[in-house]
Amino acid sequence: MDTRPTGDQPRPRGILLLSAVIFFVTGGFNLLLGEWLRAAFFLGVGFVFLKGREIDRWPKAARYLIIVVVVALSVAMFVRLIFDAKALK
Repeated sequence: MDTRPTGDQPRPRGILLLSAVIFFVTGGFNLLLGEWLRAAFFLGVGFVFLKGREIDRWPKAARYLIIVVVVALSVAMFVRLIFDAKALK
């Protein structure tokens, strides 16, 4: 018997796993290059992809902390990208 509401299809696990692996590999590659900021961003996003459903059950404060950390890393990456682009001119 299916207890899910009609129309609520589960996310395909294979695609989520593949996305998480790609983010982890990209993060590991950035670690090898010494790019700590980019590595932290990609590893954090990979963690969110891998543990998505489990994070939904965490306390609200922990979920907000994860969101704040990923957004802060993405803003820092964007600023770093702008500075790197200006340095190339």
